[in-house]
Amino acid sequence: MRVFLDTSVVKAEGYYFQSISMKSIIDVADQLGIELLVPDVVYEEARNLHENDIAQQLQLVRKALTAIDRISRTKLDDKVIGQLESQADQMYWGWLMNTLLKSPFRRAPLPEINNYQAMIRAIEKGPPFGGKNDGYRDYLIWMTIVDEVINGEGELPVHFITQNVHDFAEDSRAAKIDLHHRLKLDLEAVGVRSDSVVLHRTALEFRCVLTLTLRR
Repeated sequence: MRVFLDTSVVKAEGYYFQSISMKSIIDVADQLGIELLVPDVVYEEARNLHENDIAQQLQLVRKALTAIDRISRTKLDDKVIGQLESQADQMYWGWLMNTLLKSPFRRAPLPEINNYQAMIRAIEKGPPFGGKNDGYRDYLIWMTIVDEVINGEGELPVHFITQNVHDFAEDSRAAKIDLHHRLKLDLEAVGVRSDSVVLHRTALEFRCVLTLTLRR
């Protein structure tokens, strides 16, 4: 079994896979040889989002220090904040490299992209381009998944955990989400079944599916 993780899942997990569901998935994957695939785009985006979140929180700290300076007539060293920001980024990047590059995780490299096809899809606003600024990023993740379906080793379907169901699902409000029909056509166009990729909203949802699968 192969399972793709989206950046939305990494962020929802507090960047460090802290939930019971995700820890359970990792343990089971390690025991049974299930691969947890992380696209190149997700590595870079997770680091960028983490850096931005840290910067936002430290900005609040800077405002607090300014307020303390004003009422206490002391001058607190702002350099410490900059050091914390740098340390947090280095620590997280180190964690990404040490954790997500060893079993049961596997890095999924970015395949060659036909930019003309990407341009047409973007102009048509076809999935996963939903009119948002991150449409191209979603397209890169989708093409990484398609490349794995075609060239990777392992049984199908491939599972994809993403909270960004609006751009990947046929009906994002449905109780059980299904891959968008346009994305199913992408799969058929490369000679694989349209049900070769299965969507899941959260780690908890996939954990339930995994549990039922193992009981059969």
